[in-house]
Formats: sequence, structure tokens, C-alpha cells
Amino acid sequence: MDFRLLIRHRLKEMGTEQRDLAAAAKVTESYISQLLTGKKAPPAPERTDIYDKMETFLRLPAGKLAMLADRLRTDALKRKLVDPPAPLFKEVRELILGKCEPGKEQSIRAIFPSTESLSAARPARGGWPTTGPVCSSGAADVLTMTGRWGGARTQ
Repeated sequence: MDFRLLIRHRLKEMGTEQRDLAAAAKVTESYISQLLTGKKAPPAPERTDIYDKMETFLRLPAGKLAMLADRLRTDALKRKLVDPPAPLFKEVRELILGKCEPGKEQSIRAIFPSTESLSAARPARGGWPTTGPVCSSGAADVLTMTGRWGGARTQ
């Protein structure tokens, strides 16, 4: 069962409200509301003081809320890691390639592959060009704006 759903279910079963849980856990009503709506992440697992108070009030087994919260946090992290960042749009790539100095386009194509191959050929952090007159300042500005520039601008 989900962390938030379990708390809501127990509150309903017991005929109590969020404000009662907040008072028992010694937190604000706003915090409980944000916790149950997903606007706030559950407390860290080591915050046993909050979990203990909430579990006692809700008459749940010790460690139940911490376990569910940890599972919720782990699932969110897995989703975040599974969905890789989207590659630059084709239009941005073409803009950068169009701003390159004549004769340097092949150098840029080598480090700035097509949209289809970006996810497979992504350079390590800081692996983008850092020296040499490869691009005009306009292309460097685009690289900087898109977060793809790994070093100082070249002129």
C-alpha cells in the first residue's frame, strides 16, 4: 500500500482528521496536508521521531511508515534515472551547426551528433569542446544557453 494512501485510510477508519495527526506528530497541519498531497516528500528514514509519533497515533506497526516512505522515495529515484534527459531539439542542433565557422562543421558534427544518436553517444561531463576556434561566439552562446558548453567561450 502507498504511504499517503495508508495514512488517509487510517485517518478515515479512526474518524480523525489531519489536524489530529499533526498535533500527535508535533508538526503543522500544513505539513501533513502537503505530505498527503505529495507536495512534500516523506521525512527521511532516519527521522524516526516523526514516524514513531505518527505510527503510534495511527496504531500502525513500528517501522511501517518508514518502510513505505523509503519505497516511495526509491521508486521516484528509479523513475528519474530511467528517463534520460531529452537530447537537444533538431532545430537547436542545426542552429549551432549553422553558426560554426566555415570548414569547422565536421568537427562540431563529431562532438554534436544527430538527435537520434545523442542518447547513445553522450560525452562525459566536461567532454564538450573547451579550446580552439571551433565555433563562432553565436554558437558558443547557444551551447551555453542549452547547458551543453563545457568550457570557456572561444572567439
